[in-house]
Amino acid sequence: MMEYSKVKGHENLVRDENTKSIINTNINEYENYIKLRNIKQTEVERIQSIESDLMRLKNDISEIKSLLVNALK
Repeated sequence: MMEYSKVKGHENLVRDENTKSIINTNINEYENYIKLRNIKQTEVERIQSIESDLMRLKNDISEIKSLLVNALK
C-alpha cells in the first residue's frame, strides 16, 4: 500500500514513504512541465539540425575551394 506524507511548505508535494521520492500532485503543473520539456526537446533537435546543416555547408565550401585551387593551377 502506498504511504504518502505532505512536504512542509509545499501544498502540492507529497513524499512516497517507501521510495522517499517527492511527487507533485498538481496535474496542471505536471502538464505544464511536460509541455515545456517537449518544447525544449524540439528546440534542441532544431539546433542540432541547424548545426549539422552548417557543418555540411562548411565541408561543401571547403571542397569547392579545393577544386577551384586545383583548377587554377
